[in-house]
Amino acid sequence: SMAFKWATSKGYLDSNPFEGAESPVQPEKKEARYLQNEQVEALLAASEDVVNLQFRHFLEVLLGTGMRLGELCALRWDDVNLELCQIKVERNVKLLHNEWKIRRGKNANARRTIDISPQLAAILRYHRERQAQSEPICLGTGNLAPDGHSKSPQAGDLVFCDSYGNFLSPNSLGWRLRKRV
Repeated sequence: SMAFKWATSKGYLDSNPFEGAESPVQPEKKEARYLQNEQVEALLAASEDVVNLQFRHFLEVLLGTGMRLGELCALRWDDVNLELCQIKVERNVKLLHNEWKIRRGKNANARRTIDISPQLAAILRYHRERQAQSEPICLGTGNLAPDGHSKSPQAGDLVFCDSYGNFLSPNSLGWRLRKRV
């Protein structure tokens, strides 16, 4: 509208076509929803008997850090410092134009360092050891590379991945989590 005001004032236009138009109503922002303590306990209890140990570890890191699903799906071992008990959040997995992409965080709030408890560091250390031993600990929820290899990071690079080493789908994991809550 500023450009039309300027063009009208300079005589390039007879009138501003947007004069008198109402601004669109901004949709109300949804308030963030958080799990209640009882829900967290129920979720952890429900995952105790899960055969898939990686899902249990994924859940513990998710609850212990407050990371978004896409951030956790893009987490690499280079981002995890087990000695300092810290995780650097620098990227996330997003669905763009029907294709999963790894995106760098847009702003300082998206890129941050999270302190983790020594217990969570121990869980991640155990998870890394099992991953290094090539035990079948994959979540197997949403292979993002159609051929199983084209988008694979280096073996052992991702903290949580499918059996091919590919990124996991945050949508599939979100569905799986909602089923348990």
